[in-house]
Amino acid sequence: MSDRASERMMDGLAWSEFCDALKSAGDVVLREGSPADPFDRAEGFRYLSRLTRVALESYVEFADPKAPVLRRPSHETVKIGADNPDNYYQSAAVSGRYEYRISGKRGTVYYLGMGTYFGNYGSDEPMGQSGYIEAADMQIESDGSFEVILSCDEKKGVNWLPMKPETSSL
Repeated sequence: MSDRASERMMDGLAWSEFCDALKSAGDVVLREGSPADPFDRAEGFRYLSRLTRVALESYVEFADPKAPVLRRPSHETVKIGADNPDNYYQSAAVSGRYEYRISGKRGTVYYLGMGTYFGNYGSDEPMGQSGYIEAADMQIESDGSFEVILSCDEKKGVNWLPMKPETSSL
């Protein structure tokens, strides 16, 4: 952590700025043109609280690319605005500074695909995909088992999911 980040943590400024930003986000629910009946207003704040929860999970609880955890950022109680009910989304923090190995079993899902991405919502940095692999292009054993290597350097002869140095999520 930089000296300035440490100072902001120690003097409480980071927490105060987070609370102020959350309060400002609530102003969207109250702004002119937003639904004004009690039910829709409550749903607006409910949606904001759920987005806050998924953001805290993404950027605080499960943000360490040295110890990635596959988790569901969109599910029955967290809707991020564009999720597909037929999909089972999972995400993990990763970094182009490291290499990763994912192992699993193909199972019964109709479509299996994995992508690596850079950038994130709320940042001025560009967002994009740094790599993608789907089951149709993977070597999968007869028992359904597979391994995928995530790295910036190409790996031949294996299921390789490309990353870039700026890659931040799977």
